[in-house]
Order: sequence, then structure tokens, then C-alpha cells
Amino acid sequence: MSRYDPAQHSDSVRVPREVAGIPTGEDGFPQDLRLWVDENILVNLVLEAVQSVCEPGIDSRGKSEPLPEGRPRVFLTLLTYSYAVGIYASDEIEDRIATEPALRYLSAGARPSWHDLRRFRRQNREIIRGALTRVLRIAREFRLWSIAKMLDIDSAWCGRLAAVRTAEYKQTMLVIQAANDRINQAVLRDSMALDE
Repeated sequence: MSRYDPAQHSDSVRVPREVAGIPTGEDGFPQDLRLWVDENILVNLVLEAVQSVCEPGIDSRGKSEPLPEGRPRVFLTLLTYSYAVGIYASDEIEDRIATEPALRYLSAGARPSWHDLRRFRRQNREIIRGALTRVLRIAREFRLWSIAKMLDIDSAWCGRLAAVRTAEYKQTMLVIQAANDRINQAVLRDSMALDE
């Protein structure tokens, strides 16, 4: 089987509210993307997305000197993956690093506190949105490709699907909104935790 190439698949096809029995939200995505994409593939999608949007000099403390090498990328990776699988509260992310193999792997041995994760999210919302948007877009394309393969739709049809771009802008906006919604959910969960 050849490697999935997202550039060959359209992101302009509306995802049904339920796909193969998996309910989706108003934005067309399941709360947990692992319902669409194998966890190992999702981990790799997150790593690729972080690599593509990561810029040198991210500083989660808002100071002029950068954090020690690698730490901002680890935070970005952890938050992107967590939001993609429906884990929004920073304290829950901190706890799950110890129990979930994917999060433990993505943490690269780091044990950030919920305070660190929350501060990083506040100060780096745009870059988190960029990485999460990329993950959501590729997950949707992967899901459409998987459905086409499952239904034994011929490669010519998949080629025509890739050529359809009429609603590309609208779909991109939906993906960005889905990423925003997940980040806003994290903000809400952390705010509720602080009120307790």
C-alpha cells in the first residue's frame, strides 16, 4: 500500500454528520479523532503538523529568552494531540501523560505541570491553532480516502474527488473554526478548574 498523500485528496467535500456509525459534531469531526484515524497515524500527523508550523523562538513564558531547546515543541505537540483527541483540561493532560502511552511518548520524557501547559496555550494560541488545523484537515482527508477505499471506489473517482475545489475556502474556514472550538473548550475547562 502506498503512503497517503493529502495533496491528492480534496478538502472540499462535506463530511456527513455520521460516518460509518461514528457521530460527528456540528463541525463534522468526532470529539476524538482516534475514531477516524488509528492512534499511531494520528501521533505521526501531530508530529508532522508541529514540525510544519513550529518556528524558532517560541517562548511560552513571554520572555525574550527562549525556553530550553525542545520544550516549546513538546508543549505544542502535547496540546495539539490532546485537543485532537478531546482532552482539553490542562490538569487532565498532565495526569494522562503518566497513563496514556501516546501522550507519554509525545511528552519526550517531560512532565509539564498544568500551569505550564495553560501558560503555553495562552501565549501561543495561534501556533496551536495552526498545528491543530493541519491535523484536523489531514484527518478529514484521510477519513474520506479511507471511506472511498472501504467502498471500493475506483482510483479515477478519487482523482475526480481530488480535483473538486469549489468549496475549499469554506471547508478551510470550518476546519479553522473546529480548531478554535477545541482551544476554546480547553480555555473553558481550565477556567472551571480554577473556579473550584
